[in-house]
Amino acid sequence: MLYHSKVNRHAAGALLLISFVVWAQPPAIGQNGVANAASQIPPTLAGGTLTAGARFVVTGVRLADASLVFSNAAGSWKARILSSTPKKLEAIVPEGLPPGSIELRATTGALVSQPFQVTVVGSSPGIYSRNGRGWGPGRIRNLSEKGEVSFDRSAKPGDRIAIAATGAADHPTFHLGEKLVKDASLQPLNEPGDEEFILRIPASAPEGCFVPLYVETVPGAPISNVVTIAIRRTGGACLPSAGSPMPLLREKRVGVVVLARTAGLSKNGQDKWIDDNGTAAFAIKQDGPATTPLLMMPPKGTCTVYTGSSQSSFTMPVSLSAGLLNDLGDDGFDAGRVLIAHRGAETREIPFTPGALGYYTAPLGTSEGKRRPLFLNPGEIFTVTATGSFDLPIRMPDAVDWTNRDQIADLNRSRPVTLTWSPSRPGQTIYILAANADQFTTARAMCFCAADGRDGRFTIPAAILANFPVTYDVGGKPVNQLGLAASSGAAAVQTLGNGLLAGMGLFINTRIVDFR
Repeated sequence: MLYHSKVNRHAAGALLLISFVVWAQPPAIGQNGVANAASQIPPTLAGGTLTAGARFVVTGVRLADASLVFSNAAGSWKARILSSTPKKLEAIVPEGLPPGSIELRATTGALVSQPFQVTVVGSSPGIYSRNGRGWGPGRIRNLSEKGEVSFDRSAKPGDRIAIAATGAADHPTFHLGEKLVKDASLQPLNEPGDEEFILRIPASAPEGCFVPLYVETVPGAPISNVVTIAIRRTGGACLPSAGSPMPLLREKRVGVVVLARTAGLSKNGQDKWIDDNGTAAFAIKQDGPATTPLLMMPPKGTCTVYTGSSQSSFTMPVSLSAGLLNDLGDDGFDAGRVLIAHRGAETREIPFTPGALGYYTAPLGTSEGKRRPLFLNPGEIFTVTATGSFDLPIRMPDAVDWTNRDQIADLNRSRPVTLTWSPSRPGQTIYILAANADQFTTARAMCFCAADGRDGRFTIPAAILANFPVTYDVGGKPVNQLGLAASSGAAAVQTLGNGLLAGMGLFINTRIVDFR
């Protein structure tokens, strides 16, 4: 009996061992799963590089208690792990890691992940954002006022500020609202791998709640991620940039309604179309202003950039109007089964989207057929109604003609691109949006610029396009777009229960382009 029991125990142990061997799986690094901890730029984009001594993050599966090892033909280097969860590791890039292409593996005991190719360079700064996504308001201290820069405590020209970063090299060039700052210094922080840039805000810096800020280490090299800073000449609460149609939405409950006419052009320049659309979102958010990407409108003459991937929390808008509403809040709320847009006796419905509480969208008209003719005529006033909740008047802007649209089919990412329009629009802001996604790696980039309408032209700097992916012709709905838009001026604003409702009209001129 004793012998039999030992046999059973041995058999059970062998079975357990076999089961472990069969079922144990190695850790795996996700697609676009390695990035500078601050910038969050995907590694397949030009700026998605690592630097020795910097903080970086690895995302994937089965990463808890894993180690990270860099290796090439010359040797191997083990990273210092700072934090560990099953889906995410934060670590320090080993000192002495040689520049160039190198493989990274995650290991747990004898289990080793597939190699992940990364690129190491001498300096690849990332700037920390307050939301941890690599975009939006930066983690910036005002050394002159001794406090964090915020919407309620703007920095002033002349103030010294400290910008949290990692992966930096000393004496970089900063672009603050497209004003150059070359006398920045660098000091380490207590947290491993982190440092601060110290600089003084130039007297010529523009005002606004979302003034773009980024680093350029070497002229022509890919820039860092872009964050924003609130600047006001008198200090205190920031003011939205001049010409911005949207107020700073501070209420916990917010709603935004957008009526848009889009005039489009295909890649080959043969197909043209005009579509009318209505989109709305109603959301409950955390304390503080709404900071969805396209509500963070930069000052005139400047651009901001967003990068990310389908593997992250970054959402690429399929249109300018949709981009105004992406990630508006944490939870949607019901504004009724359908919104009604009407002009006199003529109406269109904008129904709720099943499975997306608080989101409404619908085509309102098109030039492509007679069944639903165009509706949002330029210059006219429309009213959007939710029964028992609101009647919101929205004026559509006059049409804007993108005069050199037919000549821009390909964008060289190492060169600036200039857009021209007519008529001149004194006092109005023209918004410019470029977007692209790599369908193979899912890496994405988007830039959003504001221009003075009276100028009739705007140039997107080459540095702003440097972190865009290349376009591949793989079919499907194109996301490689370039366009400009005019708004109807200041948004229509009214209360919505204990929150705020804003509405705006857009005339958008866009085309499909290739990024080369």
